[in-house]
Amino acid sequence: MTDLRAEAKVDISADVIKALSNAATTALPYETGGLLIGWRDGENVVVRAWIQLGTPNPRTNRFDIDAKKATKVLKHHLRMTSNPLEGYVGAWHTHPALAPPSGTDIETFGASAAATSAPLAFVVLATDGFASTAHIAWAGRSGDRVMIRTQKTITVERTKSE
Repeated sequence: MTDLRAEAKVDISADVIKALSNAATTALPYETGGLLIGWRDGENVVVRAWIQLGTPNPRTNRFDIDAKKATKVLKHHLRMTSNPLEGYVGAWHTHPALAPPSGTDIETFGASAAATSAPLAFVVLATDGFASTAHIAWAGRSGDRVMIRTQKTITVERTKSE
């Protein structure tokens, strides 16, 4: 029997990647992050929107999500959306350098996936202000096992007019 989760993927729009790249560049030299909004199509995660949460104490090497604030902002967003399928499907944050997801990032992906039965998407958007690299990962459970797969990396080059 084939594990459907082995075939699962994250479908994220180019517009979302571009917007996250802009948010990352604007936040430099600090990290920022927030929630990914979309829906699930079987084991696939579809990302079509994002919410930036920010932090009152930005840091250059870590971004923590305030769970109470995230819940409040998400509830407000869901009241305002016209798409009944839309909901929380994952998280994103930035790195203020062209660096891949850290060990802490991977541990967080796993802990988040272990806490829910639904698959999740994660994006780490790394930027140096000129180029950005989106590291996209899918995480989900298969029985008692947590699966994390780095799906793809997308590079976004900034033009001089941006």
